[in-house]
Amino acid sequence: MNYITRAGHDKISQQIKQLYNIDVANAIHDIERARENGRLNENEEFHQAKAHKEQIENRIEDLRTSLAAHEIFNGVITTDVIGFGSCATIEDENGKVRTLTLVSSLEPDLKLGRVSTASPIGSSLMGCKVGEIIEVETPSGTISYEILSITKGDI
Repeated sequence: MNYITRAGHDKISQQIKQLYNIDVANAIHDIERARENGRLNENEEFHQAKAHKEQIENRIEDLRTSLAAHEIFNGVITTDVIGFGSCATIEDENGKVRTLTLVSSLEPDLKLGRVSTASPIGSSLMGCKVGEIIEVETPSGTISYEILSITKGDI
């Protein structure tokens, strides 16, 4: 099962509402306005407005499909093994320490230290314990990390 945090679910639900209630309504208004500008088969503004509305509708459908494929996580976050919702403090081979919280593929945010469980580093961390060393393949080569601590993430 694919999990998502309650906050992530709520944020995406809000995006859907925004897209549907405001963006689609604005796109419909743009189509109506463009329709007034002459013959439709020669009206570039009309075709662009329709294409924009279709892009918004496709985005809504993508978000709805993604939410349907995820279940809100209500499980227990342990501090002995890294899993969904865990917060892992790791140190690379150069001594750089960082703390990462494992979240769904729909809600990573590197600025906040939130990485997807499906990302290279997230999937490498899953199931690991304090003291273990993992190796993560990156475009610039393999990086080793030691797991320093595991806490419950703020999800």
